[in-house]
Amino acid sequence: MLLSLKSVLSNLVFLMDRPKRFICLLASFMLVLGWALPAAAQNFPVKPVRVLAGFGAGGGSDAMVRLVSAQMASQLGQAVNVENKPSAGSLQAATELASSPADGYTLFAADNGMLVYNAALYKKLPYDSAAFAPIGVMARTPLPVSMPPRAAWVSPTASSWPA
Repeated sequence: MLLSLKSVLSNLVFLMDRPKRFICLLASFMLVLGWALPAAAQNFPVKPVRVLAGFGAGGGSDAMVRLVSAQMASQLGQAVNVENKPSAGSLQAATELASSPADGYTLFAADNGMLVYNAALYKKLPYDSAAFAPIGVMARTPLPVSMPPRAAWVSPTASSWPA
């Protein structure tokens, strides 16, 4: 039932005429508000965060995810656990992310190839990559092209690269 502004104002005037009732109502409201606010303002996270890594342990991508996860743990004050789930194109990790609750406690460390190329390589994926919400960029790294030192052609900027 919706209350009209006129009825709300008339009830407020009624309460103002009786200070005891108004003070009791105000105290009750403050008491309920005092119980409700701490529940609404719970800090995140209240349990460990999982980071699903779709690649094997020990490589460069794994090292980057572990460095970032360690910083996240120190800033959040909660454990951030990296779970390596290597599989073809990170399908296992992506599928597990898709079936996880959308509560912010499960993250997926992926490169653009895992999210872009899989849709072109596989006829049917067990997940919808468009449903994943990107939250940031972990690192940007160059991908240089290399060749043997005695190659027939050489890039003019190759000599300026650090050894």
